[in-house]
Formats: sequence, C-alpha cells, structure tokens
Amino acid sequence: MPPAAFKNLCILLLLAHLPEAHSICTEDHVTVCDNVDDLYKTHLTSTTTNLVVKSNPRKSEKMMDCLDLTSFYMETRDVLSATIVQQINGLCWKDKIPFIKHRLRYLNFRDNKLPTLESYTFPTKLRLQKLSLVNNSIERIERRAFSFSSIDEIDLSNNRIEVLEREIFFVGVKNLFLRNNKINYIQEGAFQVSVEILDLSYNKLSHVHDGVVSHLIYLQDLRLSHNNIFEMPNITQMERLEVLDLSYNKIKSVQSGTFEKLASLVTLNLSHNKIQTVEFINALLRRRHNYEEVMEYITTLQINLSFNVIKSVKNETLQDIASEVTLLSLAGNPLACDSWASFESFLIHYKSVILAPCTKKYFGSGIVPYCIAEKYIDRKDTENFLTHVETKENLIKCNLNAMYEH
Repeated sequence: MPPAAFKNLCILLLLAHLPEAHSICTEDHVTVCDNVDDLYKTHLTSTTTNLVVKSNPRKSEKMMDCLDLTSFYMETRDVLSATIVQQINGLCWKDKIPFIKHRLRYLNFRDNKLPTLESYTFPTKLRLQKLSLVNNSIERIERRAFSFSSIDEIDLSNNRIEVLEREIFFVGVKNLFLRNNKINYIQEGAFQVSVEILDLSYNKLSHVHDGVVSHLIYLQDLRLSHNNIFEMPNITQMERLEVLDLSYNKIKSVQSGTFEKLASLVTLNLSHNKIQTVEFINALLRRRHNYEEVMEYITTLQINLSFNVIKSVKNETLQDIASEVTLLSLAGNPLACDSWASFESFLIHYKSVILAPCTKKYFGSGIVPYCIAEKYIDRKDTENFLTHVETKENLIKCNLNAMYEH
C-alpha cells in the first residue's frame, strides 16, 4: 500500500472512534440545554423534573424555524417544569395530534418569535398549572388556540396582540394576564365564565363592550388600568369582585347603580381619570353595610380617587364613607376650600378613616395646592390647578402602591 493511502486509512480509522462533536445538556438541580437538538440527544430520564433550554451567550446559534410539539411533549413527558428561551420562531405539529400522558405542570416560552398562535396550538390534553408566553412577539391568537387544554393560568403579557377573538380561551382557565399588549378590541365570548383574575392593563382599549366581562360572575380581580377607556364597563353582576383597578383612563362619570351588588369589593382604584363627583359610591357603601348585618366578618374597603376633577364631597357621602371606608385617597383633586374645611373636620371626627400616605403628603405640604379658595370653581381655575398638580406629581409619587404604604 502506498504511504499516502496508508496515512489516509489511519486517519479514517481514528475519526471513526472519536466521540461525536456535540454539546450535551448539563444536569444538576435543573437540566440545562443549549438548544432543542441537545435536548433530543440527551434523552431525559424520569429523574429530570426541571428543564431549561436556553442559548449559550458565548455561541451564535440560529433559532429553530418551528418547534415540533409532538416530539417536544414526548421528550418532556416526565418533566414537571420546562422553560424554552430564545430558541424558536414558531410552534407546529408535524405528526398527528397524540394523546400524551405526562407530568408537565409549568410550561414557559419566553423571548422567542411566535407571531401567530394557530388554532389548536395547545390541544394535547395539557393539564398545566401555568402556561407562560411572555415576550414572544405574539401578534395574533386564532380561535380555539387553547381549546382542548386544561390550564389554570395563562400569561400572555408583553406581546403585540391587538384583537382578542371569541373562543380563544377554554372553559376552566382561572387566571388570565394580558397586560402590556396593543389590544384595542375584544369580541364578546373571548373570556369564559370560569375566569377569576383578568389583567388587561397597559393596552389600547377605549371601550369594553357588554358581553366581554359582564358574564364573569366568578371574577375576583379585574385590572384595566392604563388604557383609554371612556366609560365604566358592565360589572354590575360581579358579586365576588374584590379588586377593581381602572386607574389612568378617561372615565368622566360613574352610574349610581354600578356598585350595588359588589359587596365583596376590597380595593377600588379610579385614580387618574376625569371623574367629577363621588356620589356613586353611596350605593356601594350602603350595600356593604347591609351585607355586614348578615355576615360575621367583612373586609375593609380602600378607595383611591386621587387625580380626578372632584370639586366637592357631600355631607351625606361623608357619612357613608365614615361607616365603611378604611383607607381613602383624594390627592390631586381641585377641591373648593369650603368643601375642604368640612372634609377636614370630618377626618378629625372620624378616626377610623385613614388618609392614604400619598394624600397626606399633598395636603398642607406646600408643594402643591390642595384646594381652591373660591365658592365657585370655574374651568380655568380647575385647569390651572390640575396643570400645577401634574407638574409636581413626580415629587410625591402618589400611585396605587404608595396608597397602601404605612
């Protein structure tokens, strides 16, 4: 055999006995893989409970065009928690939809590129406690995307969703988080009656149509802050509602019957709106008073009405507040000084009503005015007052969290 041929044969024999040149997932308390291919090569054992697939920052790897959910669920059937970060550009089914018996309870896709969640994306009889799809550049969710799954909590925050169509979510989901999207329209029937927590804050809603949330009789926590909502949504049947946050909107008035059945309400935040009167809370307070007569215990009520255009509070309303409200915020409202005088006397007499700390900072601080010394407050007075208050607001930092600091 010629020397050159012998040399080449030796090299081939040597390469044949070398191990394959690919990275393997590392296993400790959490199994960590650099990419999905490594996951498939590793073949997880039944002892693996927590899995993270995340790109190595020292490597430049191309994202997978489509994650085959059939293969993924088969490979992770013994895992309790799986997180996929910066790996994929889509989700798909390459084989027939299987019934897969698995232990998965927490599934997290984060920082991927998933512009559309197609119909039946999650149809595998999933029984998850939480599905997180935060920050995946999701723009559209097709009808029945989650139809055959059983998931307690879904988080779709920090995406680019504009419209929520009907029949997206299934019966059984309890907690839905959709904050910080671009949602401007929601079809009736988008949310099922089982929802207990719904967060739609930081979106672009101007109106919440009847039929969108009015049927959610089990709802306990509704957050719609930082939208462009002009009028109150229909919440009249939500007898279990405990937290309602509609701050940072454009609401001008509230109908007197809005809160008649909301005896369970604990926190009402209507700050940073255009509300002019507070008589609408009378019905709520009286309902709670009647509710107390048949219940041994009822929770305290905290109301935030700061940064509206409230000019006066009637004595009748003050009396109702004294009997039911524990914490009250009225900072940043253009109160008439004669109205403020009676309000101040009321606060001195009724020790049970506590002014929120951010309100205390405003009243008498010298940084911003807290009343207008005229019996009649015209539009120009109000505008000047609010302009001054808004320019000083960052010095006080009166927000929902500050409201409850002691």
